[in-house]
Amino acid sequence: MSKPLLELENFSVCYGPVEAVHQVALTVGEGEIVTVIGPNGAGKSTLLNAIMGLLGSSGTLRLGGQPMARPSVEAMVDAGVGLVPEKRELFGEMSVEDNLLLGGFARWRRGQRDQKERMAEVFKLFPRMQERRAQMASTLSGGERQMLAIGRALMARPRLLMLDEPSLGLAPLIVREVLNIVASLRDMGVSVLLVEQNARAALNVADRGYVLEMGEVALTGAAGELMHDRRVIETYLGVGGNKAPLRRLRRLPLRGTTLLPGGPRARRPVVACSAAIAEACCAAFRVSIKIAGCACPEWFSDGFHIEIKVQGAQAVIKLMNIRLRYIRTICRFSGIHGDFP
Repeated sequence: MSKPLLELENFSVCYGPVEAVHQVALTVGEGEIVTVIGPNGAGKSTLLNAIMGLLGSSGTLRLGGQPMARPSVEAMVDAGVGLVPEKRELFGEMSVEDNLLLGGFARWRRGQRDQKERMAEVFKLFPRMQERRAQMASTLSGGERQMLAIGRALMARPRLLMLDEPSLGLAPLIVREVLNIVASLRDMGVSVLLVEQNARAALNVADRGYVLEMGEVALTGAAGELMHDRRVIETYLGVGGNKAPLRRLRRLPLRGTTLLPGGPRARRPVVACSAAIAEACCAAFRVSIKIAGCACPEWFSDGFHIEIKVQGAQAVIKLMNIRLRYIRTICRFSGIHGDFP
């Protein structure tokens, strides 16, 4: 590993009396891409927000060997840390160019007038942003918004860029494009701390990885080693890494799948199904799926509500029938191969 840029020791984060992140030890080297994977609710986003100074924390945080005691957001930005949040948090009624200029405001405030040169570098990395520089951010596609969010963070010339779920809600082709750009940041000397639900995609671009479970580091190692770790394959790589889950699909109680009213948010239909089906769908969709317990009939003892985040009417239509036929179709569409009944 290269010289450490970010070091965490016994790093903990609490929400009131509840400890969300417990004594995490993590290191990101200079010019290195490190990914943090894990299930929903493991504390991944909380970890990034605490590093950025958005949440209180305890333990040791060092940046470039210098301790950062109770850092503020301003102090972390000035120290060369950038965050691309999960929801991108763009200014929708402002143009692409104005959003980028805001990303360089901290440097402008310090008297560094290199915004035009920096914007040219961002446009070189994201040519599509140059084409849409006068367009309102709210009119961009999901992939373009993610590119703009990354470009805005790069305007501050960060030494460390933290990305929270950059693939969320994006089509597989756009995910690959975005993550290829993330991989190219290594050549620019930017270190990357990547939180990602799509474990396979994240490990493909990362140098090292951490598996976070229940707020604690459960596994760590080189990305290639984690890709072949049996526990990671079965738990996080899903049907794409092992044919055993495909064989289990044959025995799923598919008769227990029921569409529930989606309410006013037509783009987020709610589906009730067994935990086994939920797990299979998570692997098939390769997107973030919010799972919460719900009351179900007696025959439906392990039921869940699944809120599937989708974009576009076509995706909504596909979600109207989660049966084995649908799981088979979506798996094949996503390039997941195996023996289906």
